[in-house]
Amino acid sequence: MKNLLFLFLLLCPHLIFGQTFPVSFDTNIEIIKDGQKLALTGGFNAPQFSTIKVDNDDLEDLFIFDRTTNQILIFLQKTNSEGQKEWFFAPAYTQLFPKLKNWVLLRDYNNDGQKDIFTSTNLGVIVYQNTKNETGNLAFKIAKDLLYSTGISGNLLNLGIDVTDIPAILDLDNDGDMDILNFRPAIGTTVEWHKNMSQENYSISDSLVFEKETIKWGDFEECICENYVFGANGCRVEKPEHAGSSLLILNLDDNPSLDLLVGDVSCDYITALFNQQTGQNANTEAILRNPSVRFPVQKPIDIPTFAAVFYEDVTFDETPDLIAAPNLYSNDGNLIDYENSAWLYQNTGSIENPSFEFVQENFLQDKMFDIGENARPAFIDADNDGDLDMIVGERGHLFSSTYKARLHFLENIGNNQNPRFQYRNDDFLNVASSSTLQFQFLKPIISDFNGDNKEDLLFTAFDINDRKTKVFWIENKGNENMSFSLDDIKEISLIGINLGINDEILLTELNNDDKIDLLVLQNRGGIKSFLQQNDNSFTLENQNFGNQNFTRGSFALYQTKDDRNENDENGQTSQDLLLSNPEAGLFLIKDFKSQETDFELIPLSLSNQNLPSDFPSSLLNNQNSTLYFGNTVFPVAFGSQILIGTVGGGLQWLSPLGEIISGVDDDKNNEDLFLKIYPNPVTDILTIQTKEKGKLILYGAKGQILIEKQIQNSQNEIDISRFARGLYILVFSTEKGQAYEKVIVQK
Repeated sequence: MKNLLFLFLLLCPHLIFGQTFPVSFDTNIEIIKDGQKLALTGGFNAPQFSTIKVDNDDLEDLFIFDRTTNQILIFLQKTNSEGQKEWFFAPAYTQLFPKLKNWVLLRDYNNDGQKDIFTSTNLGVIVYQNTKNETGNLAFKIAKDLLYSTGISGNLLNLGIDVTDIPAILDLDNDGDMDILNFRPAIGTTVEWHKNMSQENYSISDSLVFEKETIKWGDFEECICENYVFGANGCRVEKPEHAGSSLLILNLDDNPSLDLLVGDVSCDYITALFNQQTGQNANTEAILRNPSVRFPVQKPIDIPTFAAVFYEDVTFDETPDLIAAPNLYSNDGNLIDYENSAWLYQNTGSIENPSFEFVQENFLQDKMFDIGENARPAFIDADNDGDLDMIVGERGHLFSSTYKARLHFLENIGNNQNPRFQYRNDDFLNVASSSTLQFQFLKPIISDFNGDNKEDLLFTAFDINDRKTKVFWIENKGNENMSFSLDDIKEISLIGINLGINDEILLTELNNDDKIDLLVLQNRGGIKSFLQQNDNSFTLENQNFGNQNFTRGSFALYQTKDDRNENDENGQTSQDLLLSNPEAGLFLIKDFKSQETDFELIPLSLSNQNLPSDFPSSLLNNQNSTLYFGNTVFPVAFGSQILIGTVGGGLQWLSPLGEIISGVDDDKNNEDLFLKIYPNPVTDILTIQTKEKGKLILYGAKGQILIEKQIQNSQNEIDISRFARGLYILVFSTEKGQAYEKVIVQK
């Protein structure tokens, strides 16, 4: 029997659901491809990059906001066992940030050494102040719920920025406060400069008071893509509408004045404009000329439709690098390769005179599971070895002439207690390479559809041939291992509904007739129930199953166990439902078939167990604990665990309160692994001896990870002097398994 060895389970063995369903992120689940472990980050499509001090080591960590999903990804700056710096995915810290949308830039507006949040609202710009210096931990409060700027006419107006744009926020006039530059809302063509008057009015930097100094900063106009005019000249034909632009102001040459990089809707490239002005007012009275319409010259950024650029040190050399990414809400025209959507150019020069050397098109994506868009996971025991393997669908992949969806197959080379997945195939069943099938938005579902005690493969897909979303069934004809063939594909008829691309289906028995029935979650609607007929077709039964309306969502079957009955060793299980919603997050609906008239939604929250040692868990007592994934996520159950696919093309693994699937398991303790610790009890330095390299994790009494490090040597030391008196668990993991020892800390 699995023993997680977390003391809180010994003290509180009965899980009782309250107002939320607490879960933890499990970042230790392995997906291995070409010998490399891929992180389960959720992926990203249109990333926006900033840096900020997230934890308490005073190092700049990496903040990524994805425009397509409204999701935040946090990567901590850490040093690995080989002494090299790397980005370490830390999903729990996203809970410390407010909900954000459209665009996000982190800038220190009040000069307190902590970066604050500038982001979009429907009316303009909202600013959140970073209060870390006051609270001791990362936290934010609203500094200005809407920025205003005094116009040239003297009227106070919203500082408006089109939601499609990315402005430039920097101290342009070098007076100590942050100014804002943006293309004129709804018009475009020229750039406004909103001067921050905080220093002039109050001799401080924190007042966020702006005046519009000019509507034509840089002395240029952008007419159409890669077409600029200068001075008093105007565009012959102005843009019919301002569809979107991105700005980045930086020094591009040995001239000390600031230059400009511009991205624009309908442009695949970035244009550089160089400042010809010199002297004290070179930046405020900039004269931009000599456009380089495909920048950088050696390897131009080439991102279809609309690109944006960001300037942050991501290579750990204290010199900012250039990162380019798509700046779209969706894959317009299916032209963008969202598997390779972060172009990194390392700055091999300096801040004063940068030189950008192309490194890769998939910065961070090469180290994570990211298949592009809309990762749709499902589980089946494909090889009849007793553990669940993974199939993942997707929105589509850009081939040479078409955009078609694939099925990915990942074999579980571990077990259901400690799964490890080996990536085997990116075109399972040859769905994408079929000459007749033309699918997008492929969503696999595993169910014993025909009642023969074998799991079949069903999926919904958008059929490019007739522009309709359909449900398909492929019967499993294998005796032991699964056996599917595209020759056996059959379309399932739904009577009473036309499925849309964003509609979701779920297979489950509803009326106790031994036939699998169907639930349909409609985009901008509710849940409809359909009963299966004798001819395998489905007829509408209930127009509003559960009495809930959703903008968009997804759902999956789940089971929870209620251990509160002391006389029932196994407890009672209930058939539950996981339901995602882009506005609110992910919910559990307990025993959903018994409450089909009015669902009670229990939000998933971040458990205060298994958190980093410096995580401010006290903040989880408020609304920050409810998990928010930014956009629709696609859940599927793996026993009591939850795997979610994301619009960003990746996966994230969630474990219920107190259950970290890759934690300690008595039955899996490998006695052949050598692990020796001393002294024990210990007060300060613990010596650890092993005979091979691997990973050490020290767990606290509540299951939280206190220390995690890779080791290469046979003898290592860790300092535990900062930890309180008590019992701890040290786990040593290798490819052969794991060994553990109890550590007693004395004071």
